[in-house]
Amino acid sequence: YEKGFTTPAALQLTADMTQTALNLPMLNWEKAEQVPASAKLALVLEKGAAQLKQLALQGPQLDVQVSGALATGLQPKSLTCKPCIIGRNDLRAKLDFIDGTLTELALTGAALDYHDTSPKQPDAKPKAMRLKLDIGKFYQGDDRFFANVRGTLRRDVIGWDMIDLKAVAEGRVPVTVSLLPQTNGTRKLSITTDDFGDVLRAADVTDQVHEGKLTITGSSTAAEPYRIMGKVDLRNYRVRKLPFLAVLLNAASFTGFADMLGGQGLNFDRLEGGFDWNGQKLGLDDWRTAGGALGLNIEGEIDFAASRADLRGTVVPFSFFNSIVGTIPLVGDIITGGKGGGLVAATYQAKGPLEKLDVTVNPVSFLAPGILRRIFFQG
Repeated sequence: YEKGFTTPAALQLTADMTQTALNLPMLNWEKAEQVPASAKLALVLEKGAAQLKQLALQGPQLDVQVSGALATGLQPKSLTCKPCIIGRNDLRAKLDFIDGTLTELALTGAALDYHDTSPKQPDAKPKAMRLKLDIGKFYQGDDRFFANVRGTLRRDVIGWDMIDLKAVAEGRVPVTVSLLPQTNGTRKLSITTDDFGDVLRAADVTDQVHEGKLTITGSSTAAEPYRIMGKVDLRNYRVRKLPFLAVLLNAASFTGFADMLGGQGLNFDRLEGGFDWNGQKLGLDDWRTAGGALGLNIEGEIDFAASRADLRGTVVPFSFFNSIVGTIPLVGDIITGGKGGGLVAATYQAKGPLEKLDVTVNPVSFLAPGILRRIFFQG
C-alpha cells in the first residue's frame, strides 16, 4: 500500500492459490489443490471512486485480465475483461453497472461455455439488463453448441422483453429467434429453422427428434405485452425413443409401435397447434400431429416454474386409414369424432412432474365411436 502527498493511494496484492481448490461450475471449470495458480490485484484509490488497474488470474486453462472503474464503496461501475479465458471460454467481456447492479453485458470472442447452475427461486424477480452476443461457439454440453451466435437480448424486471438472435445449430442449420416490441405496445414472436432436431441437439435438450422445418409465430396485446399467443407449425419430422411417446404407446397397448419408435422411429408429416405463453406457463391448444402410422392430439398446460404438466388428448394408430374413413361426408365425422379423432383411438392423460409424467389411458375409448368419446371421455 502506498500513499504520497500529491499522488492517490495505491494498493497492490499478490496471492499464490496453489493450495486452494477453485470451482466455477457455471463456466465448466475447476482447479484442484496443489495445482499452480496465482492472483494479482492493483487498485488506485481516489475520493469517491477508484480505478481497478489490474485483476489478474493465472492457472491451468485460466488467463483473466480485468480492469475498469469502481464507484463509491468499491462497487463496480465499468469493467473490461480481456482476455477472459476460463476453461473453454475464450472471450472479451465488457460490463456496465448502475449502483453495483449489472445493467449491460457485451460478450465477444471465440467461445462461451456457460450453464446457469444457480438454484431456482420462483419468487425472485429478474433484474433489468441488456445482453449483446457475438460468439463463435456457444457450448450447451460436452459436444453440443450453437455457432456464430449474434444478437441482442433485453430484460426488464418482469422478464425478457426483446430478443433479436441468430445462430447456426451445431454449425449446420441456421435458427432465428425474435421477440420484438411494436410501436403500438404489442410484441411479435418469430422462431424459424429448417431442422428442429438439430436445434434440440445443439441446445442439449434431446437427440430423439430428427429433422423438421419449424415455424413459430405469435404476438401479444398492448394490455398484456408479456403474454404471447400464437401458432406452431412443424413439417416432416421423425421421433425415435422419445420417452413420453414410448410410455403412451405401451400404456395404450398398440402392438408394434414401440418397436418402430425404438428402431428407425416414427415419421410425422406435420404438427400444428396454438399456444399461450406467459413466461412461466405454456398452454397447448388443439395440437395435432399425424404420419402414415400414427396420429396424436394434445391439449393442456405445462408449468415450467413448477416443472409440472397436465396434458390430455387422443392417440390414433393407422391414421392414414382413419383419415380415409373421416373423409366420408357426415358418416365419417360421426364415426371418427371429427378433426383430431379417429376410428380406432385411445384417450389419455399425462400429469405430474415433467421428468416423470404419470400417463393413463382410457381403454373404453377403443370401442366408443368418436362423438360418444368426446362427450363421455373428453367432455
